[in-house]
Amino acid sequence: MRKKAQGAKAVLVLSLLILLLLPAFTTAAPPVCGDGSCHPSESCSSCSADCGACPPPPPSGGGGTTTTTVTTEGGGGPKPVKIVVKNPQDGDTIKRGVLTILVEGYVASNLDSEVRVSAESELFGEIKLINNFEQRGTGIYGANVTIGKDIEKGEHAIVVKGELATYDEQRILINVDPEIYINVFFNQEEFLKGERILLSGNLAYFDGEPVKNNTLVLSISAPDFLINKTIWSDILGRFDDSYLISFAEPDGQWSINILAADRDANEGKANFVKKVSTPAGVAFYTVTFLSPLKNAEFKRGSTVPITVEIKDEGKPVEKANLDFRNPKAEITALREITPGTYTAEYKVSWDDPVGNWYIAVQAVKATNNITKAGGTKIPVMIRPAAPNLVLVRPATADFFTGLKTEIKAELNYPDGTKIEKADVFAVIGDQIIKLTETDSGEYSAFYLFTEKDVEAASLQLSASDIYGNSIALTPKAIEVKQIGKYELILRLFYYNILARYWYLFVLGVFLVALATRPLWYGAYLKRSLEKAVENEKRVVVMEKDTQRKYFKQHSIPREDYDKLMMKYRERASDLKEKKLRLGSALAGKNRKIEISQNFRSNLKSAVSGSFLSDWKLRSKKKKR
Repeated sequence: MRKKAQGAKAVLVLSLLILLLLPAFTTAAPPVCGDGSCHPSESCSSCSADCGACPPPPPSGGGGTTTTTVTTEGGGGPKPVKIVVKNPQDGDTIKRGVLTILVEGYVASNLDSEVRVSAESELFGEIKLINNFEQRGTGIYGANVTIGKDIEKGEHAIVVKGELATYDEQRILINVDPEIYINVFFNQEEFLKGERILLSGNLAYFDGEPVKNNTLVLSISAPDFLINKTIWSDILGRFDDSYLISFAEPDGQWSINILAADRDANEGKANFVKKVSTPAGVAFYTVTFLSPLKNAEFKRGSTVPITVEIKDEGKPVEKANLDFRNPKAEITALREITPGTYTAEYKVSWDDPVGNWYIAVQAVKATNNITKAGGTKIPVMIRPAAPNLVLVRPATADFFTGLKTEIKAELNYPDGTKIEKADVFAVIGDQIIKLTETDSGEYSAFYLFTEKDVEAASLQLSASDIYGNSIALTPKAIEVKQIGKYELILRLFYYNILARYWYLFVLGVFLVALATRPLWYGAYLKRSLEKAVENEKRVVVMEKDTQRKYFKQHSIPREDYDKLMMKYRERASDLKEKKLRLGSALAGKNRKIEISQNFRSNLKSAVSGSFLSDWKLRSKKKKR
């Protein structure tokens, strides 16, 4: 017994020794590169066969930084994500407008379509980038963003993030330069009245790219004098213009300002000061305005009568050259109507600037190589004018809840010119509806009346064009009723079906009547014939009554008797003709019915006889 116990102890001790020594004998061999598993002790640099090639390094540049976080797990972790910003590059300069962002998304060393890529910046907010952007290929992510007019010149950051099983982030810095650079050259620095200011130049962005086919506003001003002109750059960004200085315009320092802005809100300006003076040796005429009056007011679209008188030492000056400039610097000549008196008319344009306008008229005449000139100016006030606004639809003033109706308006100037790109609004109660332009000068919107409109008492239209001319119509009184569900269905059927497609309804009734004509036409003819007979009898009675009144009672004169009898005879003749026509039609209808019935009867007899004969023949054959 004791020996068995000692043996058991020996076995137990031996088992413990085996368990202690077992790890030493079973320890795995060190990982081998190429076994298909990326061990924690391996990396892309030590074993690219198992862990994949290392991602390409980020592009170099000033200020750009990259932060990558990779989570790995024992026994082969996820492959790292890497993003590379291709556009814009770190340190690039851009302008306002559309910016294309392009990013390459890698998993290990391969472009991958599953990476979640986004970009964030104060330039455009936070956006998601789309794989295969603009068909550029798998793993190429991108998006188009707009750099708006509120983005100021300066340095801005863009942070791009890529995420799958791991995460990568890249930050770049770019510069925004929204300035349009204006280079201007003048033909001279100082000018005399009667000379022409010649200017030329070019527009370009920060990188020298020309600003093509773009508008510029040229403003020339001096005390009591202002001219605004619109000029254009060509396909190379070049521009040129000229201005003939009038003798009616002031001496002194003139400000010449040029403003340029493109459709993306990139803009620039240039300011210059030039000296203008009167040439020596020029004799002057006296120019006096007869019309308009000083500080007279004119609305856009109205006509300004311009009449001046020119004298030289009190004597009228004939055959002189006179002209004036409108607010856009366009020259208009005046014609002589009497010796020394000249006139012209100017129709104020709908886009002429409102406010004070100095009408400056100059007179020039050369006699015996001696030039005489003169000029003067007079202030007038230009006011905005009301265009014509017409409410086309709705024509009714009664509405109900659940009704969707069109609000349509037409807008034009008094001369009939249709107004485009205007702001047109309709106000129903406290609801403001903006109408959209559907055609030149036509604006429309659909509005659904609901319970909140029951208290609305008016519909009002208002409009304003891009030049500040505006109009508001007198409110139109309306009534909005709240109705139930079934009444709404009936009303909508009437407004949307019957009222719109009444011609289809009439056509349907006609087709139904035509299709069912065989069913009711005979009865119609019979009834019409009976009615004609009754009317004929009534005419006979009326004839007898008239004869009695004339021959026995002598209550009507001969003239009335003849008129009545003629009328009754014509009526009797018409009824007789109608009876014949209806009787003929009815007889024809009856004949058709009789022929049809006979045909069906004969057909039935023929079919029955054929069947009987065939049956008898088959019976004889069976007996044989």
